[in-house]
Amino acid sequence: MINDVVKKIIPLFKTNIFVETGFQVGKTYEEISNFFPLLQMYEVDIRTPNIGSIKSKRPNSSPQTIFEGSESVPFLKKYLNEFEKEDNTLFFLDAHTSDESPLLEEIEVLLNLNNKPILCIDDFKTPICENGKFKFDKYPNFVNEFRWDKYGDHECSFEWIRHLIKDRTDSIFYCSKPSKFNSSGKRKAHKGVGTGMGIVFLDRYEKDFDILKGLPLLKFNFVKGEYKYL
Repeated sequence: MINDVVKKIIPLFKTNIFVETGFQVGKTYEEISNFFPLLQMYEVDIRTPNIGSIKSKRPNSSPQTIFEGSESVPFLKKYLNEFEKEDNTLFFLDAHTSDESPLLEEIEVLLNLNNKPILCIDDFKTPICENGKFKFDKYPNFVNEFRWDKYGDHECSFEWIRHLIKDRTDSIFYCSKPSKFNSSGKRKAHKGVGTGMGIVFLDRYEKDFDILKGLPLLKFNFVKGEYKYL
């Protein structure tokens, strides 16, 4: 599920292309469409039972969205040249089943881009700060509790993707507040409980991140091993 941070990043970086893998019931598509009706959008999901009704959620005056019912990796390869026509293309990566995710393969494809793409990874393992120390745990009493996905033996985490991004940036960002759970009815949660999100700005480094100041983000410079709230 999309969060407010992503909606601030899009205008901040003048993003003109938005790509979502795993659009499911179209909640993110509908929200982004309404906030940014002029974005060129690309949407893919292996399951497309309601694609007609999902398409209708976008204003008629908006550019035509590219929808496909397929696996995400072939889709990304197919449109890779289109994604590179504008700088700062934003990818919202949320394609997965309960025990499998194509995330590593998706990132491998996107590493072929040289237009400073922005990768927003949903359901991401997010640290919390307690007594000045950062750890991966739960807050007490369900206050701002982060939850994250696990696929087999692999958690959706920085450790899982580090080998892919380490030569293209020096930092990863975490949303400092959890996203709300979606309303599908499958996951009921206490108020304040939600999923984390990791954000990677490829081909940007420490010196480039002043533009993000003021956003509710936690930066982890993994070269220096330093956490810092913006």
